[in-house]
Amino acid sequence: MYQLNETAARQAEQRSERIAEPGEYVGVLTRAEDITSKKGARGVDCVFETETKQTAYFTLWTFGVEGKELFGYAQLNALMTCLGVKSLTLSKGAVYKWDSVSRKMLDLPADLFKDLMNKKIGILFETESYYKQDGTPAVKAVPAHFFEAGSGLTASEILDRKIQPQQKEKYLKRLKHRPAKEDSAPPASSTPLSEAMPDDRLDDIPF
Repeated sequence: MYQLNETAARQAEQRSERIAEPGEYVGVLTRAEDITSKKGARGVDCVFETETKQTAYFTLWTFGVEGKELFGYAQLNALMTCLGVKSLTLSKGAVYKWDSVSRKMLDLPADLFKDLMNKKIGILFETESYYKQDGTPAVKAVPAHFFEAGSGLTASEILDRKIQPQQKEKYLKRLKHRPAKEDSAPPASSTPLSEAMPDDRLDDIPF
């Protein structure tokens, strides 16, 4: 019934950990949720996971309060191109995330772009230092570029019908880590630990 699977044996020792180094990663989006910020901006909230259980949380903010296109809109279209997705429609689903009312992780109803989820995608991540809500320093991964997982082609190369990838290696060399601004740390007592989001992402969207 069972035969030894060495890969599975190794995976038993793996635990989910955050992407904390700039570089090239291949995985899937386990979440692509349509969200609206408190101030009215629209975006796609994403959770990325590699085969080795490295994860990254990020949001592509697509439209500002007045409907103006933001940089995340261009990134979303690059992501769609690399996944071969021509249009997105919302579907009802559920995501496992922090519930601020019950103060625990729950499966909560969500509007999802399922066409973006569970398909292999390549991402070039930069990293950025920031401060958690309790004032302690941390590092988050920030998507710089997307590429087709199988071919390594970027969105522009796919649209130009290129066969050999050239841009990815150039972009890879430019990836960097950005330090936190010295004046960006919140007072340690500003937010109780019980109220901090489990993924420690700050709501620093200025719109």
